[in-house]
Amino acid sequence: MVCRVRGDGRQYIASIRCENWLVDTRSFDVWQAFLFARKGEWTEVEVPMHRFLLTWKGKVVEEVVELNAKRITSLGISLAGGEQLQSQGPFNLGIEWIEARNTRIYTGPEGRE
Repeated sequence: MVCRVRGDGRQYIASIRCENWLVDTRSFDVWQAFLFARKGEWTEVEVPMHRFLLTWKGKVVEEVVELNAKRITSLGISLAGGEQLQSQGPFNLGIEWIEARNTRIYTGPEGRE
């Protein structure tokens, strides 16, 4: 996942949900990774797929499971951690664009429409 974002000094998490053939589509499985956005400036941030950790009801799953990019159904971005990690108050994450990128064949921004 690659995005162009402008941060506000807070920490954010990118979340991916996938189809789950073991249960139904209401699974609590979520792949999560920190999204580091610089405060006050637009930057292109890449979060490689191998950085996403499988979680279940907010807890990291210890078993090694590979994220199947072909089964992704949704992507979300949220504030990280709650009161234990960050103080309460307003937040403002600017998002110009988000894209999926196969880094094995990506040739640069000229390939993006």
